Amino acid sequence: NSLGVPIGATVQSIQAIKEAAAALVGPAAGRELGVYLDYISSGLGN
Repeated sequence: NSLGVPIGATVQSIQAIKEAAAALVGPAAGRELGVYLDYISSGLGN
């Protein structure tokens, strides 16, 4: 939060990006991308 951006809203945004990207690239690529976006989200939650 050193940039003054709320972490909760950032994590929600990453999850929204994950859903939108999966719809664009297809299920298999969406699952693979989801792994990376989930990793980023979990790192922000700490």
